[in-house]
Amino acid sequence: MFSDVYNVIRKNLILLIIVILAAALAGAIFSSEAFMKPRFKSTAAVYPINTIPHSDESETEQMLQIFGSEAIKESVLNTFELWKRWDDLAPGSPEYNHWSNELYQERVSIGPTRFESVEIVCQDEDPEVAKKMAEHIIDKFNEVARQMDRDIHLKYFEMKEFELSNLKVVIDSIQGRMQELRMEGGLFDFESQSERVTEGYLRMLNSGSSSAKLDEVKALMASLAKDGSELEVLQEMVKDLNVYYTNLTQEHIQAKAKAYSELDYASVVVEPQLSDKKSYPVRWIIVLLSMVMGALAALVFLILKERLGRQEG
Repeated sequence: MFSDVYNVIRKNLILLIIVILAAALAGAIFSSEAFMKPRFKSTAAVYPINTIPHSDESETEQMLQIFGSEAIKESVLNTFELWKRWDDLAPGSPEYNHWSNELYQERVSIGPTRFESVEIVCQDEDPEVAKKMAEHIIDKFNEVARQMDRDIHLKYFEMKEFELSNLKVVIDSIQGRMQELRMEGGLFDFESQSERVTEGYLRMLNSGSSSAKLDEVKALMASLAKDGSELEVLQEMVKDLNVYYTNLTQEHIQAKAKAYSELDYASVVVEPQLSDKKSYPVRWIIVLLSMVMGALAALVFLILKERLGRQEG
């Protein structure tokens, strides 16, 4: 087997060299700008910030989910009119969704790095467009992430607003009842009033006060006995509810601040750069592959020809 290959190469060495040179020339020609427009690459790297994972996903995984969203893809396709790169592709054309996905994947690559950041690689025939695409993807990510976070905090804000409104009604109702007790029975503070009235009643007994004054104190004591415990319970309730109302108000303010914040959710650690060197096509690889494929094809052809010649002989 190897001897056959060696013999074929030895007999047809000049022909194989010619084929290899021709393949190299063809590879060089077809990888030129006349056939393959050069592309330039712009790379950026970002870390997730100001995010709270909503499941078992890490912050980086959640960031990748947003980067892969339809909103970002469509924004890039339409903002930079990438569909014009393929002559027969336009919005509304048959199978546009399929081929626009292929086009986007050809031009944009987004993936994780070993440092838990996310790398964004954009390619285009215009290096300025490639750089602007990377910048636009980061800006659009912040916009989408901000809106998602805003929706969550807005619902939380509305919930807290509803709770505050209901709690205010409850507190007002309790305070209204306390005011009734104070107006009807002259009650203000059950514990202190009970002590003072009891002490006063005892002093009046010892000093021989008039029955009218004693009856007045007895009436106040009866009022305390009847409604004082209720007033005491209501006072404690209002005290606790006011503390809860204060805490709820703080949560309400914080939720509103977050709902209308303009935070960024991507920290750029590698800024997109304007490339001055093409990244595609890599001509030497194309030329080398052309030479290898040409040599193999010629060698297979010559081996088959040699074997057919032997059979006929």
